[in-house]
Amino acid sequence: MVHVTRGELGSVPIPAVPRKEQRQIAHYLDTELVRIDAIATRVGDAIDRLKELRNTLISAAVTGKIDVRSTTRGVTTDPVEE
Repeated sequence: MVHVTRGELGSVPIPAVPRKEQRQIAHYLDTELVRIDAIATRVGDAIDRLKELRNTLISAAVTGKIDVRSTTRGVTTDPVEE
């Protein structure tokens, strides 16, 4: 096992980003996270809306409110195309 003394550790240069640049980076990341969170919320809302529409469509098809027989032409039930 390798041992490192305080003196050896103290002589190792540790790079540090200037405080001003650190603040700029932090501000940029905060701004981007707000933007990403907004996008994630919009995507989640869209997914919820699509699920509602899917359920409405299935319900309408099952209850006979829409005729789905003519819309199935060219649609295969096999997920793997031959």
